[in-house]
Amino acid sequence: MNNTIRIIYNTGLVFFALIVSLGIVGYSAAAWNTDLHSSGSIMTGNIDPVFTDVYAVTDYDRSTVDVDIWSNGGKSMFITINDACPDTQVEIKYTITNRGSVPIKFSRA
Repeated sequence: MNNTIRIIYNTGLVFFALIVSLGIVGYSAAAWNTDLHSSGSIMTGNIDPVFTDVYAVTDYDRSTVDVDIWSNGGKSMFITINDACPDTQVEIKYTITNRGSVPIKFSRA
């Protein structure tokens, strides 16, 4: 009988130690999660590609070509060809400039 009481006492002691240990671990994890803060900010800049220098080259004297880039702040190009004959070819030459703070590179596809 003395042996049975010792086993019950040891089991109870282990159970009590386990409950106390898990309580301490749970409290520590909760305190760690509530006190952990992280913050930051990122500044990336912007890109602003625009057409800056545009002109048209034609092979025929009869056709007139008008290229407008200023009506939209250089964001788009409007091309008007008047009095075009069959097989009229027009070459549009342009320059793109980046007015933003992030460098960009243009390449032909």
